Amino acid sequence: MVDVKAIIDFVTYADCTGEGQNESAFRWFMSRRKDELAGLEKVSEIVKQALADPNDTDPVGTAREEFVQLEHTLARNGGRGDLSLPPQVNAQAMLDAISTLDMFKNPVDNYGNRNGTPREALTKYLAQTEKHIALLRPHTEITPASEN
Repeated sequence: MVDVKAIIDFVTYADCTGEGQNESAFRWFMSRRKDELAGLEKVSEIVKQALADPNDTDPVGTAREEFVQLEHTLARNGGRGDLSLPPQVNAQAMLDAISTLDMFKNPVDNYGNRNGTPREALTKYLAQTEKHIALLRPHTEITPASEN
């Protein structure tokens, strides 16, 4: 038999509070969540711009090109070192968006479902992204129980 001792850095709860002993772990965790939210908000913004032009015959390509350019810029700028900086769009959100849009080239997804037109698929993707943002936002506003 082995005795194991675990120390929890930080715990977050569904009511958007948290408690723990490791303040730097909490700040790092919240920084990552806020960066993820900033990335999703940027994805949403780019998709909305692509869909806004009714004359654009390839809104998926337009959005994809924006994602590629932004991802390259973010990759060149490197990672985040200072947690006191405001949230930054993360490159992973752009890579995920590029991957998703690449699937829209095929009129049938991996499950045999028709995606509809590329514009319809992009509109559905925007709706899913907006739902993800709404679900994630409260989890970027967690405060330590000691501050409540």
